[in-house]
Amino acid sequence: MNVFVRKIAYGSGESVPVVANTVIGLYFLYFLTDIVGMSPLLAGSVFMIGRTWDAFTDPAMGLISDRTRTRWGRRRPYFLFAAVPLFIAYSFLWQEVQFNEPLTFIYYSLLYMVFMMVMTMYHVPYISMITEYSTDYMERTSINNFRIFFQLFFGLLAAVVPKMIADNTSFSTMAFYVGLFIFVVAIIQFTVTKERPVTIKYEKITFKGELSSVFANKAMRYLLFIYVGCYAAANVIEGFVIYYMKYYLNREV
Repeated sequence: MNVFVRKIAYGSGESVPVVANTVIGLYFLYFLTDIVGMSPLLAGSVFMIGRTWDAFTDPAMGLISDRTRTRWGRRRPYFLFAAVPLFIAYSFLWQEVQFNEPLTFIYYSLLYMVFMMVMTMYHVPYISMITEYSTDYMERTSINNFRIFFQLFFGLLAAVVPKMIADNTSFSTMAFYVGLFIFVVAIIQFTVTKERPVTIKYEKITFKGELSSVFANKAMRYLLFIYVGCYAAANVIEGFVIYYMKYYLNREV
């Protein structure tokens, strides 16, 4: 496999989190309030709980992945491990249940936590693979550009195509097809990507020590605040654009 094809193969793997999370960001809050009938307060709390849980599982997954040693590498096995759970969790996340509101809230909160955890199992090792494709800074930048291209391309598709499927069938049917897509891509990533052998001895670290090192770095602090601000703004726009279109502009999306 030549270098160009390897970059395309790796970059296409970004479609898994982009497609799944774009659909959730744009339509899941609407699904909870207008389809399931959950109160806006509880529906928003589902997101808060899931994202808070994700803040803990991400660094934990990074630590686990760094210390994994298999004949397939330390990142690639998690693409295979995450494929089926991603499909199952995503499909059940969009099922319309008929419980009372407290049980409905618990159902979607737990499923969203499970989905975020399984997505972490895929995405953290995937992102970490960039540093193992090459030791050259420019080459890593080129690889990342391919990833960003697929991120933008599939992000645009995910904003339109899944909702068209949901409008003509149902949200559960849409979730089945999206889940099937991310399952297939995860399997392809396990099949086509390769890792360089890594022989690094890790020092013992603590969560407190790692957190201190992050905030001791001035540039990292600025980058962190900018990222959080941009991410928060994007999430607000994603979550409320469908309500704006439907209830303010009186246009059914």
